[in-house]
Amino acid sequence: MLLNNIPKNSKRILEIGCGCGDFGSKVKKLMPDIYYCGIESNFEKANLAKEKIDKVYCVDIESSLICDGIFDCIIFSDSLGDFSNPLSVLNNLKPSLNQHGVFLFGVSNAQHHSVLASWLSGDFQYHNEGVLSRNHLRLFAYANVMKLLLDAGLIPEIIDTVNDAVPEELFTSLEQPLKQIGQDIKRSRYYMSVYQWVFSGKINSYYKNLAVNKPEPMTFIVPVNNQRQLRDNFLSSPIFEDDHPHQLILLENESSAADAIDKGIKKSVNELIIYAHQDVYFPLGWDSLFIERVAQAKNIFSDAAMFGVYGASYKNGKNIHAGTVLDRHRYLDAKTPLPAKVDSVDELAFGFFKSEFPGTDCSLGYHLYAADIACRYKDKKMSTIVVDALCFHNSAGGFSLPDNFYNSLSHIKNNWKKYFPMATCCITITD
Repeated sequence: MLLNNIPKNSKRILEIGCGCGDFGSKVKKLMPDIYYCGIESNFEKANLAKEKIDKVYCVDIESSLICDGIFDCIIFSDSLGDFSNPLSVLNNLKPSLNQHGVFLFGVSNAQHHSVLASWLSGDFQYHNEGVLSRNHLRLFAYANVMKLLLDAGLIPEIIDTVNDAVPEELFTSLEQPLKQIGQDIKRSRYYMSVYQWVFSGKINSYYKNLAVNKPEPMTFIVPVNNQRQLRDNFLSSPIFEDDHPHQLILLENESSAADAIDKGIKKSVNELIIYAHQDVYFPLGWDSLFIERVAQAKNIFSDAAMFGVYGASYKNGKNIHAGTVLDRHRYLDAKTPLPAKVDSVDELAFGFFKSEFPGTDCSLGYHLYAADIACRYKDKKMSTIVVDALCFHNSAGGFSLPDNFYNSLSHIKNNWKKYFPMATCCITITD
């Protein structure tokens, strides 16, 4: 699958962990005019590869950085898990990638049903190749790759898969435990049937010139009803490591988003507040980037008051989305110039200033409260803005709307008809 996803305009390719050169040889047969370079730490394999591709360096890339010019494509053919510190490897390789180039990753899926069967059998046996290869120091499910590439300042995208369907009998037996931990059944079947993911990673130019100074302190308000999601996502965000300056207000089992926001605001010691879901992962440098984006938005829009990473507006009879976000296994890029004014923002993460907050409605529960807040700002002649600050919404739920969403919709329709039609990320609200 990697072979089919190499950009056709590539002239120079670097493969990390090229082995005996077999994959490189296939690429050169398909694209005979390219320059193909490989890095391989095994001496015997490197010598074999030299007979098949243009150049091979026999080095440990974790301790020795090789730069043979600038490449259009850098390939990891199932070697990403072979490194003790893959983030450091990616950061060291980025200067060797053309600014319009792409990383390609073949990543064995640790969520594949064969691995689950081995784990459930109590026989977690490593092999010469495959998901449980002896070379792998790390195992990845799709979400772990998303987080790693984001932290490396890349834009991750799943562009292909190698599939091996989960047996029906095995999956049926797992449906109840999956429901018990809040996993969407349809998506779980898909994830367990993927044997290998094919990821692309393009350099996120917005991180290139990001200030390295410690960011100004912000307050994060997070309603919590699932400690596993909180621990594996929000609390694992690298912006909260070491001596970070931020205030974290984690509120368990609040009856509504409005109640959580109200309690959080009263406890907040900072003017800039971020409301976030427990299943959102903020990558390395996101806090500095978000502060820069808010300042930029306020310079462009003097009435800017609420700041989201993804949103929607109703224009010319259409619901137009704005922003970028990794949503489950999908990379969403609305291709709208940013920052942009919108009707409302996705509730996964949005910021506002404590002194300007207009309040919200506890009767909305956990749906459409961002739309309600945006309307309250409109009443104050203030705007809601989408800024470019890519993060990962690792939600376990599906894409369908729950029944209680429509109860919240009725409240919105009763209170804000003067602003209809109003676009949200999931629906357009009309009379």
